[in-house]
Amino acid sequence: MSKARRGELPLRLPAGYVAGREGAVELDPDQEVQGAIRTIFAQFERLGTATAVLHFFNDHGLRIPRRRWHAQTGVQIVWMRPSYQAIHTVLSNPTYAGAYVYGQRGRDQGGPGGPGSSGPRRRFALDAVDVLLRDHHPAYVSWDRHRAIRAALQDNSTQFKPSRGSPRRGGGLLQGLVVCGRCGCRMLLHYGTTSAAYICRSRHQRYGEPVCQSLTIEHVDRAITAAFLQVIGPAQVEVALALAADLERDRAAVERQWELRLERARYEAERAFRQSDLCEPENRLVARELEGRWNQRLRLLAELEAEYRREQDAGWRP
Repeated sequence: MSKARRGELPLRLPAGYVAGREGAVELDPDQEVQGAIRTIFAQFERLGTATAVLHFFNDHGLRIPRRRWHAQTGVQIVWMRPSYQAIHTVLSNPTYAGAYVYGQRGRDQGGPGGPGSSGPRRRFALDAVDVLLRDHHPAYVSWDRHRAIRAALQDNSTQFKPSRGSPRRGGGLLQGLVVCGRCGCRMLLHYGTTSAAYICRSRHQRYGEPVCQSLTIEHVDRAITAAFLQVIGPAQVEVALALAADLERDRAAVERQWELRLERARYEAERAFRQSDLCEPENRLVARELEGRWNQRLRLLAELEAEYRREQDAGWRP
């Protein structure tokens, strides 16, 4: 604990960081790794939900780095298909905000055996960890931005009752935002066969009371749309220019990640060739294996280049 309070107790680092000299935490020098982590945060800033970030990565064939620990080979970076859990973990990890956190996971006290016994494991809130040292190492996002991201993730989740929930599919503009003016409960969207409506039925579901009220989305959303357009009318040009700049930055980020991915694949194919070229042709026991590895790297490179061409032919999708 004494070393942890000084920030000197070594911890497992997430992808995007490496242990430098004398144990100092540094940014991973691999540009592709850094670019993937920064893209996750940049897209969450623009899109607002972890699911939308996942769709962005899948739509453009991007991968995310993960650190794997092996007893024989040590730490390795592996590139994996994005998943919601992996993206959510990056967004919620305070390490990316430059913070040293120790004791973030523990056991509840007062389990089945009473006080002091081991209960189920849970994730502590940031204000309940044993050690929290800000500005401990280089950050991908500021601390204030990290707190805002955690708040947004919680607000997007339907598991938290006070949260609004992230936008869902459907035509309703005010999903998770409408509150009943009579009882104060949150109104839910209901899609019928002919129309859709915002319905206040929380007390009906909980206590068996009559449905409080319902409003068709045509009337509500039409009024909201008119008010919104009236507000943004004077700034339409500025909004359009800002949107175009955001899309251009996203396009450049996607292109950069693909360039780095192709560069890595070409390096690995060239490295396999050099290993095969150094082998004596007479030593067929080794030469066959090295030639097979070289051919495998060439096939992977060809498949990756073909995938990149398909991405370019399809055109960039925001």
